[in-house]
Amino acid sequence: EDFVWDPCANHIMRTSILSLAGVHVAKVAFEKGGADMAKNRKLYNVPDEWLDVLKEFPQRLEMWPQFSDFPYQELSSALLGVICVALRPTDKQLLKHFGKKILMESFLKIEQSDEEKDKKIEIMDDDEEPSQKIEKVGGKNVEDAEGEKTCPIVKLPKVFEYQSAVILLETLITIAGPKLLTQLYAMLFTGRLSLLAREQLTNFAVQKLLQNIKEKEDFENVFNELVNDVEDLLKIGHTGVVEALVGACLRIGSKQAQSIVSLQTALHTPASDKQKVKSFFHCLIKLKPYEVTQADNSAFVHLHGSLIVQHILRFNKPIFLVNCILDTPAEQLVIIFNTPNGSHIVDAFLQSKYIGEKSREKFIRYMEGFYVDLATSKFGSRVVDSCFAAAQESQKARIVKELADKANLLKSTPFGRLLYNKFRVETYRLSVTQWKASLHVNKEQRVDKLFKDIVN
Repeated sequence: EDFVWDPCANHIMRTSILSLAGVHVAKVAFEKGGADMAKNRKLYNVPDEWLDVLKEFPQRLEMWPQFSDFPYQELSSALLGVICVALRPTDKQLLKHFGKKILMESFLKIEQSDEEKDKKIEIMDDDEEPSQKIEKVGGKNVEDAEGEKTCPIVKLPKVFEYQSAVILLETLITIAGPKLLTQLYAMLFTGRLSLLAREQLTNFAVQKLLQNIKEKEDFENVFNELVNDVEDLLKIGHTGVVEALVGACLRIGSKQAQSIVSLQTALHTPASDKQKVKSFFHCLIKLKPYEVTQADNSAFVHLHGSLIVQHILRFNKPIFLVNCILDTPAEQLVIIFNTPNGSHIVDAFLQSKYIGEKSREKFIRYMEGFYVDLATSKFGSRVVDSCFAAAQESQKARIVKELADKANLLKSTPFGRLLYNKFRVETYRLSVTQWKASLHVNKEQRVDKLFKDIVN
């Protein structure tokens, strides 16, 4: 108890708690801690008496009269986060109890001073602008054309006003079991998601909720709250929320068609406009509306745009986006695939369970004539490697023939040289028959390796 507020001792205590639980977290550059800590941990077996000592920490701390203030100060908030991470692999029942206590006694707490401020603002109504009052009370300015307030103001719980508390909430969302997660969602997020997703401090908590939500019914309620805000979220740069929303549609297997329609609406490429709808893929990788992307010929590919494309390609019915990609000029695709974010789109296209063999073959044929351009660059060489791995034997031969015709150019870069050796282009130039025979040998070796245990 004496060391909770000591900056140096608090760190030692946090490391000790993780050690007692057998949790080792490797130091990762630029890691924020909290939710990342829960993700990058390794577990070791520890004696039972260590776990008994570990359980004393939450049991003693929760008896403190100051317990409800812990999440709102950095040191104590970080300590609570580490205790939760340590309890997850060791005592899920105690974690549920401890997490619920934090939620009920601290996160839902409303400060008296906040209520008093609200009352003061209401008294000063005549002297203040309506927008000032709205911002102070709810943090969201909602007015109609005449400046009149048109909808009730959303009052946020105290947890969303402090960075340390929001980080603790993100940690809890990441490690919570199904019951605790549903309680966190129902008590803190329901009815407030639209506002939370727009706020700089809280949009990451919404992303964590979307990444971890497990109940289909809960997710569909979240989706319905956020689906009409996609365009606004893209405008203010909260693209991570949109990416997490589409990722949750993939993970849970729900609302997939609706998410594509909402993205089309947000990017101004509605299905009713045949000309605009062809630009959907181009708008999606840049996460900019149709009007802006028409003048944008840069090679820029947005990280979240690329991830959204990858999610949609893994949807149950990705044919709409597949056609958009195959309608894009090959020269433009080469520019996209030569970027770090764009190159991973090809992996999703070629590995998706729901994209047919014919579409894959069409894509590999579509890129013919550009394999040398791709092979000589760092990220493009990954694309060539993926295409070669997914291709049929006849297509593999066409890819290698194209590379062999410009062997000198291929060998001029380290990435090209790597593929030159990997695909045995030298063997192909000397004897195509020998090269094809070596393909069969490699295939047999792979099959043998695959069924080695069964055969033995």
